[in-house]
Amino acid sequence: MSDDHERSIGEKQILLGSKIKQAYELMGDDKDEEAADLWAEIAEEIWPVIDGVIAELGMDKKPTEDKVDRSYDKEYDLNNVLADADMALANSGRNEERLRFNRRLLETFDTSKEDYQYSSAKQAIAESLNGLGRYEECDAFLKDWKEEDPDEVYSDFVGLRCMHERKQDPEKLKKLCDLYMGRKNFNAPSEDVRSLYEMIAIIYGELGEEELQKQAEERMNG
Repeated sequence: MSDDHERSIGEKQILLGSKIKQAYELMGDDKDEEAADLWAEIAEEIWPVIDGVIAELGMDKKPTEDKVDRSYDKEYDLNNVLADADMALANSGRNEERLRFNRRLLETFDTSKEDYQYSSAKQAIAESLNGLGRYEECDAFLKDWKEEDPDEVYSDFVGLRCMHERKQDPEKLKKLCDLYMGRKNFNAPSEDVRSLYEMIAIIYGELGEEELQKQAEERMNG
């Protein structure tokens, strides 16, 4: 690797670290809009730095995020920065940027043993497509995700949440909730099942279905 290239990567790391520090300071001062603008820049500028680190590793397959995190000196935790960047993009309604960011995350890192990271990125992609009004694309993405593991429940929760956000067809939404309530057992992590029942309870409550809401809450807390 040339000295010029190494210097440019080093300069990018320094600049990125400075922006990350500033973003956290803005958040601490409750300057959310300014922080969101800076996080949007970080979400774009972090990838050339990560690509440079991966190139230096010389790996012939995708590395885990943890591998990359431990491979270069910095004053920030990569996992926290990626999660906070995603949250900032979500909270500020930057759906296009969030979609691009999470697609890049899945393209860059090996998430095969990182269920939470994988599911979080998938959720972000679905929510971004939904927020952009690209409903057919969102539904197709959720369908593909579900087909990866038919027992997966978190994708059901995300799909229900996306449909709820659309506020288009309350009758269809209720039928879907009724379908889930008709199942007695889920072969899935309890926290994912709890999230699904919580979403169902919210929907029933908004529809004025108090008894059904109570039933969903009992399952959520059971």
